[in-house]
Amino acid sequence: MGKTTLTTPAVTYVVNRQATSVPGGMTVTGGGCNAGTAGCARWVPASWWDISYHGNKDIGGGPYSFQGNPGMVWMQQSKNLSLYQITLRNSTFFTVEADGVDGLSVWGIKIITPLLPDAANQASVGMNNDGFDGVSGSYSHLYTGATIDASSTGVKNTDGVDPSVAAGPEHAALGTGSTTTSAGQVYFDGYVKNVAIVYNYLSPSDDNVAFKGGLQDPRPAATHGAQNGSAAANMAWGIDGNRDVSSNRTYGITVAHNHNYNGHGLSIGSPTNAGIRNIHFYDNYFDNIYDGTNASTDMGIVGLRIKSGQARGGDVSNIYYDGACMRGVKDFLVFDMYYTGPSADPISYTGLGWLIPSFHDINLSNVRMMNIPANKAAGKAGGGNLTFRGLHADTSFANTQSVIQLNMNNVVADNDVVLGISNLSKGVVNIGSTDGSSQSKAANATLNLGANVSLIGQSFAHGTGGILTNTSSGAGKYTATTNTLNLTVNGSDDAGAAGDTNPAATIVAQNPKLSLCDQASSWPVFPNVK
Repeated sequence: MGKTTLTTPAVTYVVNRQATSVPGGMTVTGGGCNAGTAGCARWVPASWWDISYHGNKDIGGGPYSFQGNPGMVWMQQSKNLSLYQITLRNSTFFTVEADGVDGLSVWGIKIITPLLPDAANQASVGMNNDGFDGVSGSYSHLYTGATIDASSTGVKNTDGVDPSVAAGPEHAALGTGSTTTSAGQVYFDGYVKNVAIVYNYLSPSDDNVAFKGGLQDPRPAATHGAQNGSAAANMAWGIDGNRDVSSNRTYGITVAHNHNYNGHGLSIGSPTNAGIRNIHFYDNYFDNIYDGTNASTDMGIVGLRIKSGQARGGDVSNIYYDGACMRGVKDFLVFDMYYTGPSADPISYTGLGWLIPSFHDINLSNVRMMNIPANKAAGKAGGGNLTFRGLHADTSFANTQSVIQLNMNNVVADNDVVLGISNLSKGVVNIGSTDGSSQSKAANATLNLGANVSLIGQSFAHGTGGILTNTSSGAGKYTATTNTLNLTVNGSDDAGAAGDTNPAATIVAQNPKLSLCDQASSWPVFPNVK
């Protein structure tokens, strides 16, 4: 199906917040009318999302209830599907969900969703029900006259494209028409195989792409293997780019040549308990306006992300990121095993006890973190966060240490970018530092820095005790300081001469993949979706 737009209803009527009727002589033309006009503040445009809010909040269904909030395109146990040249707009939940799919091509499509119900989105701030991305405060909401707080209530989780494992194998006849089926049954094993997500424009309000390796798990129990990196010889992975790869494919699972605007990144997780490996991300672009100074516009986006927790974890390995241009992004790199607080995970998520995540053999190359031209022109230092957070060996919960292991080559932050090591907003409780310091959120990560790595940028912010220090003499060399975040750094920046004051520029000049980020054609605006 090509050149088709699929959208939920958009702003076709108004909803009265408090008044019993439209004031005499009042013409409602939109939510931007002068609030001083009698009756204006009581009447706002409303969309599908506003109505679904009441179906799920006022009626009491909860944030993940599905009354009025279906996924837009939902596929289960399917083979050889293609989405091509279509626009998916204003989904009320996940935009494209593909469970247990073998053969999925998503190319040339556009996905865009708002970040708030229309009534609360007059200032175009951002928020969803997973967490808080926008401006804190209360907003009058629709006809009830009630207020909602931006930190806790919002629209649905609207991931872009989610290849996910199914609950288990299935045997079924395929539908071959409205009334006919295949002669025999087709076997589906529930795993994710042969996926290409390429040449798309993605601007959802949650993950741009998310490979979900659980909570469902199609694998036989005997193939689950051991946790925390010590996989058994017969271990299987629910999402594996090397499983049953078609003979005409170089990589079994590919995410490439995509332009990302709003959204929470090209992600793996948060459930990884079924195992995820052998995924190739390359030549992807991330474009937003983050500068670290304006809370109303700095919701930004996330770039490259792997997330899990102590009750949803499994083996994530052999992940390859090659070629990424990121500018105006709030969180450039996020590798996090504390996606949720550990005390809540086993109770609220699976009920299966501790499922420890293991992230290893994660490879990043030719990644550039940039400021946007408008920030540069205004003299603003572009900036973003890096999160490397593995599990601490605490005594209150899983009592297991799991160290993230990443390899970096040709990873740079431009000189006008201010980076900061960051922990995500959700608190990690009852975890003490192994060295007795006051640091309460452990990194437990090992970065193996290969050739041409410059994470210094203009400056490198870090927690008490520090992680990395710019010696200020030479090409962004690293020195070890008090390691309160338990982050091990192996290697150093070897680009340029000792007197090079801008090693990032030197690395970029030597690398065509990084120089590509300077071309105007690399940064198209989001295409028209009328």
